[in-house]
Formats: sequence, structure tokens, C-alpha cells
Amino acid sequence: MISFLVSVVVTGAQLACAQALWKHGVEEHSFALNRQFLLTSRFLSFAASPFVWGGAILYVIATGFYMSLLARHPYAVVQGSVIALVLIFSFLLAHFVFHEPATFSRLAGLALLMGGVVLISR
Repeated sequence: MISFLVSVVVTGAQLACAQALWKHGVEEHSFALNRQFLLTSRFLSFAASPFVWGGAILYVIATGFYMSLLARHPYAVVQGSVIALVLIFSFLLAHFVFHEPATFSRLAGLALLMGGVVLISR
């Protein structure tokens, strides 16, 4: 049980951090999925960004952890736990790294997610 929880927490943290790195990368290079962006040097700069590559590498590592969890535990338990923890870690990163507001409704949702993780992992 402890190894399951540690693996789920590590996987959720890796996925949330990878997505935060991507957010920083797309903001840093004013990413836009259009012809003008794709045909300019901004795209090459974006494609070479350490934030984009770091996020991709971290995502691959997290996928390895995720597959390991799937091999040993029921899909619904793994999926529910990992997704909930990704949302929790994303909330924390959004607030502390990207300075997004921690409203009452977001905090209430976070509490519900944490309760759901406890119930799902039993």
C-alpha cells in the first residue's frame, strides 16, 4: 500500500511539473498554433526550449511510472488516483509558481479531490 501511494504521488507530481514546464515554455515563446508562428524562428526557439524538452522528458519518465502502476493495480484505482493528484499538484503549482488565485471554490474542490484519492486508494 505504501509503495502504491508513493508511486502515485511521484507520478502525479511528475505529470503536473511537466505540464508546468510546458506552460512556461509556451508563455516564454508566445506559442500559437498557426502558420505564421510555425514558419518563423520563434518556432525553432520554442522547439529548442529547455522548458519544452524538460517537460517532455519528465512526461516520459512519468509515463514509465504510470505503466508500472497499471501493471500491478486496477485501472480505475490508478487512473482516479493519478488524475486527482495531478489536479492537486497543478493547483499548488498554479498558486505558488504562476501566482494564480486560491479561491474558496478551488480550495473546496481541492479538499474534495483529496478525499476522493483516499477513498479510491482503499
